[in-house]
Amino acid sequence: MKWIYSESAIDKLYKMWGKLGWGNTIGLYNDEVDIEELIAETTFAARYDGRLLPALMTWIRDYGDLINKRKLLRFLNQADTALLGAVLEIAMKYGGSENFAPIIKQCHPLKSMEVLIKGVDDVETYITWQKEYSKEEFRKWGFYCATIDFYEDAFRAREWILQNNRILVLRAVFGANIRSEILFCLEKHSKMGIRALSKELGYAYSGVYREIEDFQRNGLMIEEKRHGRIVKLSGKMKKILSSTT
Repeated sequence: MKWIYSESAIDKLYKMWGKLGWGNTIGLYNDEVDIEELIAETTFAARYDGRLLPALMTWIRDYGDLINKRKLLRFLNQADTALLGAVLEIAMKYGGSENFAPIIKQCHPLKSMEVLIKGVDDVETYITWQKEYSKEEFRKWGFYCATIDFYEDAFRAREWILQNNRILVLRAVFGANIRSEILFCLEKHSKMGIRALSKELGYAYSGVYREIEDFQRNGLMIEEKRHGRIVKLSGKMKKILSSTT
């Protein structure tokens, strides 16, 4: 993926991270944030705006349990996998409890060393400093970067983040998995065909179908007997979900 720098693109990412709790001054994104897609895009953008890098690393370190790892794997072709690998390893090393090893195994270091932050890599003193003091955690992935920073006091509490991001609430309750994605989608659309649901979520039809069957077996989902296999949340499930708001 080729990411093109622009001020509007950076502002949008600031707002998205703001919606996820980063206390920057740009404001909050108005819509739901797809955290896995945002992580992938930020691995490119952070190389142009160094303030995004600590935001990315801090969120992964502190809220990694809310990341759908299987979904993040699907976004590898839209990420700078060298930086993603570095960020995931650093987040784990500096206090993160989640195991991102399966994703890290799919990431690859750069073939030749580069200064991590672009745009100032033509300043000789900056290049010299980055190379001389670069951290091994970045060097192994092909980057010269002399600092490892986290925003210790710049993120809101988990309670605020969950209150303002519905999909993350569902993941906190049901796990960061396909079930939460199905529930989130059906909350938005009221009812959907299983095939359409599979396409929107990006999961195989068979996997979505199995989850729907489990929901139905436990009285949590209803299927309308019509062409296309339309499903919707049952009253029982709606009651359960209402308690998570």
